[in-house]
Amino acid sequence: MSSQGTRETVVSAPGKVLIAGGYLVLDPTHPGLVVSTSSRFYCHAQSQTSQAASVNASASSRTITVRSPQFVDAVWVYTASAVPAASSGDDATNKQHWIIEQTAESRQKAGRNPFVSLALTYTLRLAAELNDSDEIEAIFQQAGHKGIEITVAADNDFYSQRDTLDLPEGTAPTVDQLTNLAPFSAQKCRIGDVHKTGLGSSAAMTTSLVACFLLHLQAVVPNGPGSLATEDLALIHNLAQLAHCAAQGKIGSGFDVSAAIWGSQLYRRFEPKVLQACLDEGEKVPTEGEETPEQRQARLSARIELLPVLDPYNPLWVAAPVAESGDSQSTATEGLAAASDHHVPKPAPLQLPPGLDLLLADVDAGSNTPSLVSKVLAWRKEKAEWAKQLYNVIASSNQGLADNLLRLRLLHASDSGAYEEHVDSAAKQLSTEWDATLKTLPRDADDQQDGDEHIPAVDLRVTPRTVLQALIDVRNSLRSIRAGMRELGQRAGVPIEPPEIGSLIKKISDQVPGVVGGSIPGAGGFDAFYIIYLKSAKSPRNLSQLWDEIHMVKEEAESKLTLGPLLSRAGGAKTTTEETSNDAVDESGPVSALLKKLKASEHAGQDFGLRLEKTDSVEGLKEALARCA
Repeated sequence: MSSQGTRETVVSAPGKVLIAGGYLVLDPTHPGLVVSTSSRFYCHAQSQTSQAASVNASASSRTITVRSPQFVDAVWVYTASAVPAASSGDDATNKQHWIIEQTAESRQKAGRNPFVSLALTYTLRLAAELNDSDEIEAIFQQAGHKGIEITVAADNDFYSQRDTLDLPEGTAPTVDQLTNLAPFSAQKCRIGDVHKTGLGSSAAMTTSLVACFLLHLQAVVPNGPGSLATEDLALIHNLAQLAHCAAQGKIGSGFDVSAAIWGSQLYRRFEPKVLQACLDEGEKVPTEGEETPEQRQARLSARIELLPVLDPYNPLWVAAPVAESGDSQSTATEGLAAASDHHVPKPAPLQLPPGLDLLLADVDAGSNTPSLVSKVLAWRKEKAEWAKQLYNVIASSNQGLADNLLRLRLLHASDSGAYEEHVDSAAKQLSTEWDATLKTLPRDADDQQDGDEHIPAVDLRVTPRTVLQALIDVRNSLRSIRAGMRELGQRAGVPIEPPEIGSLIKKISDQVPGVVGGSIPGAGGFDAFYIIYLKSAKSPRNLSQLWDEIHMVKEEAESKLTLGPLLSRAGGAKTTTEETSNDAVDESGPVSALLKKLKASEHAGQDFGLRLEKTDSVEGLKEALARCA
């Protein structure tokens, strides 16, 4: 990663789709099903490493420049300084506070960007706690007058490309047009004016930035070629959650940051109070000269040590015990993950089974997500008993979806050839025809197993009936989730599933072969929707063909919605080195056998979640960096 006196660090993090758990995921009692996407956010850091650079370096301040090649006037320049702490005892004698300030010129031209500035300041603070302050100083001195230069760039799917393609109003891009766009295409606006597609750009950017900067400051070191220890991933996760919450001004659900680290998963929210003391500090990044010395000292005096809070072993990062509420139970997915002997708390991996994929549609409208959430929370507070009952109904459907997806993965792991054959058959049919087909299939001699204590709790026989029944159960779970979310929206008076979008999702699900179902992700609204569909290995449909079928349904329905495709597909769950080497405690036990079967169904050779990259390996990244030069 080093050449001729320069050092590079490149990190990427995926976007996300919350396919189930909207609103409920704010409560750790209820998990959310999060699918990471193939679209990723990249962060590239570069600085000099030659000793000669330190000769001319300023001893009082260091420069950090963050650029985005995709937006107008997107250059944020900061100076980092180590200032002595006010002496309040023997322990404070040698202590320093690292602070950053935005330059006045950068503030005037680019404006403030709290996601960037707070990510930098919290990362710098944590790095100074992990390493001696002199080591941080040495890195900045070696960097010379240019300091540390950081570039952030997102895959095109994070932003609507209608303006980029100069499309007339009411016209959506085609798959071919999006495919032919150059990677990291420049938008024609400032970052605050861009139309986002709901893939979690702020969380993916924040996560990739804190990881890249922490690595570049050498506060965290890879434990092998292109990999990080699970403990370090958990630390970066906690740091990113802090920076993201501080930038938002509140403690959110956190599933988007979690997906940026761990990929697809069954997510339960951490205990919010773990971050409250940090947020109460009132950390900020002022413009140079904005603070008086007294104001700065008051701000620094309010600081607490970050590492005890962000420590991966801090129990508050684990979701509150489910048993305390009595309203929910752990899912089968979490039960299997718990048997994997993880020493560092992490969410249970849960990805779409082989043969199933995600299609995402960008809707040319907009929703104010904070407004939707605030109204639902207000209704929940006012109608607490009714809300509790409805939440439990939706939670049951969410859990059913998680368990049925797990069942399909186990079936694939048990006999991948037979599984793919049966999925191929189902992919040729409408999902509304599956029930009639199931009735024609011979039964699987269930009665012969009654009373046999040696039969495992999960039936792994792969037959046309077991596969099709599992697909039907996934379909039914998706239907139930949509019905529950519609009811929630009606009760709270918000468009969680707008009728025009809900009607179209139903028609697509009923009229396009192989479509299992769909819904509106996250908090709902008019931004986007997703479709889960079957991929036939024998008669594959490319994305253009699938969208042609969707547009035919839309035209027959006389829908006025403007739908644009996204190229993102479903990503998988991150596998760490510890899991690879230590699958389970008892290799002969049934739990171990299940875990090994699950590992056999992982997408081989792919690294999901947070990923260390090389510039030359990312298509278009070198050209994007050149645009910033």
